[in-house]
Amino acid sequence: MTAPPKPQRATIPHGADEAMPLTAHAAFPGRVGISPEEFAEATGTGRTLVYLALQRNEIPHKRIGRRIVIPLSALDRWFGEGDLGMA
Repeated sequence: MTAPPKPQRATIPHGADEAMPLTAHAAFPGRVGISPEEFAEATGTGRTLVYLALQRNEIPHKRIGRRIVIPLSALDRWFGEGDLGMA
């Protein structure tokens, strides 16, 4: 089993001096959710901080058995609204 590809912090050229960031769905094509580790990498935060925020229900998530899945909409919201209380 191979590991899923790492998210890319890519941008789409938008103008001469600016770039429009990709959405989470574009960064993770064909997926509806990501792991806490992928969320931490995509947001530039640490795993510990993400797990603490999950425990405090500051990041929407679902548990599937022992696995935690964070919907891609939560990643888009994190970038759109700020830090979801993870100061």
